[in-house]
Amino acid sequence: GGGLIFWLQSQAFQNAAAQEPIVSFAAGEVVDGGITAGNAIQMGQATAQQQWQADALTVSASATIVRFETIEDLYTGRASWAVVYYSPIASSIATYTVMDGQANFLNAKQIEETPPTFDAQFMSLDSGQAFSLALANGGEDLFQGEAQRVATLKVELNQQSGRLEWQIAIQNETSGAHKNFRIDAITGEILSQSG
Repeated sequence: GGGLIFWLQSQAFQNAAAQEPIVSFAAGEVVDGGITAGNAIQMGQATAQQQWQADALTVSASATIVRFETIEDLYTGRASWAVVYYSPIASSIATYTVMDGQANFLNAKQIEETPPTFDAQFMSLDSGQAFSLALANGGEDLFQGEAQRVATLKVELNQQSGRLEWQIAIQNETSGAHKNFRIDAITGEILSQSG
């Protein structure tokens, strides 16, 4: 899709507590290529359906971006996405990490309750557009002066509202200032913001 695409540079390593990759960013180095959440979901799902369970459905996609200093930095790295899939047949979920055009199996576990799943084809707002909306609605305020920032992005179906939603959090690690956004991934409506 269109919109701003951002990537992250450097290697992903496992954050065991959060069960999602954290990516370290080396500022100023422009990298060719890149991947959005939508691309990551499709790539991971094709791999999951081949290697894990043929009925794999998407539960969520998330990325944590650390140590970026300017908005430009954010768009010049490579994103590493953690994508979770659910298999109704196996009653289990599996997590794949997707980076550099590769989807790699991380782990799988049995679950009792059926998680909400979604079809990425209906996601009108990909990660770049969603992040741009967050920036345009106050997120840019966190980019004043020199500081290190952390951003987390996650897309999933909200079980209570039935909406496909982006959850975006941006934090200025130097000042401690932060902003959180919930954005409808289909309409682009900002459902809530705080910070």
